[in-house]
Amino acid sequence: MLVDVTPLRPSRALRAAALVLTLGCAAAGAPAQVLLQHPQARLEAADLQADWARLPPAQQPLARQSVPAIRQQADALLVRRVLAAQAAADGLERDPLVQRQLQLARERVLSDALLARVDAQAVADEQALQAYARQRYQAQPERFALPEQVRVRHILLRGDDADAQAQAVLEALRGGARFEDVARERSQDPGSAATGGDLGFFGKGRMVPPFEEAAFALKAPGDLSGPVRTQFGVHILQLVERRPAGQQPFAEVRAALVEEAAQALRNQARVELRDRILRDVTADEAAFAPLVQQPAQ
Repeated sequence: MLVDVTPLRPSRALRAAALVLTLGCAAAGAPAQVLLQHPQARLEAADLQADWARLPPAQQPLARQSVPAIRQQADALLVRRVLAAQAAADGLERDPLVQRQLQLARERVLSDALLARVDAQAVADEQALQAYARQRYQAQPERFALPEQVRVRHILLRGDDADAQAQAVLEALRGGARFEDVARERSQDPGSAATGGDLGFFGKGRMVPPFEEAAFALKAPGDLSGPVRTQFGVHILQLVERRPAGQQPFAEVRAALVEEAAQALRNQARVELRDRILRDVTADEAAFAPLVQQPAQ
């Protein structure tokens, strides 16, 4: 089990995270950029940055993709800050339960900051990550095996006269028209027409049977199929390239393997840190039983 890194809700982490970031900016001499002002509180750009930092990296761009989205987040944080100020004025900080929650929130923010540093140190050796990626690639060839694949372009025609259209298209192609140009002009497949009908590489089992059979029957780049009818309409295919069965090139999987190595090292570092801490723990096992509460029936 890894050390818990569940993101904090703003109600638990906002004040501590914002305080850390604000103090850091002040120490660096950075001017505060005030976004929202209220008689009881104000919200700075650094507060939003602190809130975004709680999110997984992949989600952070989504949180700041437009001014309305950012303004909505800023409003929510300011409302929470004003509510917190009112709670403090009402003496809620003296409530023992609230004090415990504030302590836990502070500990969570600080422990998350330390874990982020542990993660960074665990993957600091770029050469080791690259070596791991290469070793995995060589040790598990079956994982990266690729079946025979073809890359084709196609033109899709629909309507009651689709067969007649297909014959006219074939005549134009056999007369020297560029397949890509005809696909852009005539194909009724919106997903591929803009790219000249290119469907990229695919193996067997990916396309409907009549289409797949026609695609794999093409032998040399540039070869054209006759009209192929499927439930989508009538297709004209052109072979772009054949790729025999083999192994996926290392260059295509290197980034994923490097990230796999990084994640494994981060997990290992966190587990080792957790285990070192728990080795020194003594527990009163009997004290846990009174805390059990069965859900209401």
